[in-house]
Amino acid sequence: MSVKAQFVTHVVENQPLALPAYNAWTTDPALQNAVERNGGGWGAAALAAHGATTGGVMMELGDQANRNKPVLRSFDRYGRRIDEVEFHPAYHQLMRHAMQAEVHNFSWRHQDDAGAHVVRAGLIYLNGQPDSGTNCPLTMTHAVVPALRNAILATVIMVFVFALGSYLLPQLLGRPQQWTLSVLITDQAIYQSNMPFAAAMAVFLVLVSLALVVLSTLLGQKEGRS
Repeated sequence: MSVKAQFVTHVVENQPLALPAYNAWTTDPALQNAVERNGGGWGAAALAAHGATTGGVMMELGDQANRNKPVLRSFDRYGRRIDEVEFHPAYHQLMRHAMQAEVHNFSWRHQDDAGAHVVRAGLIYLNGQPDSGTNCPLTMTHAVVPALRNAILATVIMVFVFALGSYLLPQLLGRPQQWTLSVLITDQAIYQSNMPFAAAMAVFLVLVSLALVVLSTLLGQKEGRS
């Protein structure tokens, strides 16, 4: 009897062998049919690529990430408060693989293609199999894009109108640098008695503001239809 055989105490017969690397997309006909039936069949290549990753290297990374939980570092070694959360490198690699597969932005990069959200749903479904912890930040990143688009556009409009009215036009018209448009309009209307010019500047500012508002509305309607 060999030395190794002497240390064999029992044989496990009621448990499967370790799962080898596989493609989580090509081995899931139910998922393939659901994606195809709902208009996302054109994204099969992206799903197959991510399926190979989620069923392969990401499985090992998911195991490592779950064995090594995030650690809260309240203080540094000198006693100063830092309140940092330290994640295992495997977690960051999981995020990297997911973002390379466009799990966080596939819908928006293909928003003109019917079924883009279906393909993205398939990607997030595959991504949750090796580790579901990364799905939270990926989903929040995906969901915040339409919510922020109009807000960002509105902010740009306000900043542009404010800059145009307060600083740009007075300087373009050769007035002192510290003047704002309201001061310039008041100067033209009251002190220079040039009402037509003052009215033209006021109307110009209103028209520019309205044009930007209409543009933002049209973009919002297009986003809603897509």
